Amino acid sequence: ETEELVSSVIEKHCKDLRYLIANEAGASIYSTSTVARQEFPELQRAYDSLRDQGFLIVGINSGQTFDHVIGIQQEFNLSFPMLVDKEAKVAKEYQVSGLPTSFFVDADGNILKSEIGWVTEQRINEIYRELTEESSYSPG
Repeated sequence: ETEELVSSVIEKHCKDLRYLIANEAGASIYSTSTVARQEFPELQRAYDSLRDQGFLIVGINSGQTFDHVIGIQQEFNLSFPMLVDKEAKVAKEYQVSGLPTSFFVDADGNILKSEIGWVTEQRINEIYRELTEESSYSPG
């Protein structure tokens, strides 16, 4: 079920996917935490700089309503896709132990790396460089 949902988002937003970062968080964290609220602009900047290179960021919001997530997306002017996971199925499936957690996933759905806690644009770029250097991927 989770794979189908993520696959449909990938198909819609990124035809030549190389890497995906699934950022799992409860959007309510961003309503109350000043530090955590800083992550959304960081994710947006990373998305803006890497999306043309086959890198997709998807925000997965555990235990939240659609309206709450849309409010966060509008408040921060986010253009990367945001999914609502009302029952936290994704968090359970991926055994998330802390929020936020970011999973770096390849085009085949393999988790290559995960980071618990806030990730900066710089850290995302570092991980992207590490992954592309380790990869034998060469664009068509």
